[in-house]
Amino acid sequence: MPEHAPSLAHHQHQFETAEQQKETSTLGMWAFLVQEVMFFGGLFGAYTIYRALYPEAFAEASLAGQPLRAAETQSSSPIAWLFDMLAHELCERAGVRPITATPTRSFLR
Repeated sequence: MPEHAPSLAHHQHQFETAEQQKETSTLGMWAFLVQEVMFFGGLFGAYTIYRALYPEAFAEASLAGQPLRAAETQSSSPIAWLFDMLAHELCERAGVRPITATPTRSFLR
């Protein structure tokens, strides 16, 4: 065993040997990684399939400024104010009517 490797001389009570503890933790990590790949692979696969089947719906849903709407819920925050201004600017440039009018926007008119 290399000198820099941690010593496994002791093991937890549920394991018979330190080697079994190490193998179990390695197997657990691989099981977790496989599960994550399967979950997110399915998630991104479904997204890709639906995006290919319904391109019009995705185009309509991706109007300028809409991804920034979540920041508007915190109208007292300076960051939310900045996102609000950016969203309205993007909507104006794209020729799209903004979905909502926020209190932060009314101060500048």
